Amino acid sequence: SLRSDDGLGPPLPPPEEDRHPGLSNLATPHRLAIETTMSEIHWLLEDEMVGALRRGGIPQSPALHRAAAHIHSSPGRSTCLRQTLPLSFVFGPERSLTQFKEEFRRLHLPGHVLLEDPDSGFFFVAVGQQPGGSQGEPPSAAWAWHSHED
Repeated sequence: SLRSDDGLGPPLPPPEEDRHPGLSNLATPHRLAIETTMSEIHWLLEDEMVGALRRGGIPQSPALHRAAAHIHSSPGRSTCLRQTLPLSFVFGPERSLTQFKEEFRRLHLPGHVLLEDPDSGFFFVAVGQQPGGSQGEPPSAAWAWHSHED
């Protein structure tokens, strides 16, 4: 399983720590080809582990941070789409951001629940019923969004 008891699994070492001493004996093009392949495998493993976090119910702050870090470090990857939407407020963010977030929390998405992790500032959509509800299984996360307030 890609998940450990703490839900995240072990972090992968940074790609620069993957270098094997035997590679220094290779010609530069061959060494670079192997290092590029190792880096790609490293990224694919991290992508699989982050993807597995979505299937484990409501994510906790560490899982959301790991997913956000992976997405932010993966520009141009088809499985890690990111879009920044700058918010413009008529009266400026100082006066309007709190009210915007209150209205955002009141959104009704049929068959989905909008949740916020108060520790991280992440908002995410969960498929299913409100936690603590009596129908079916607990919701499973569909995607995450981070709110930058500061």
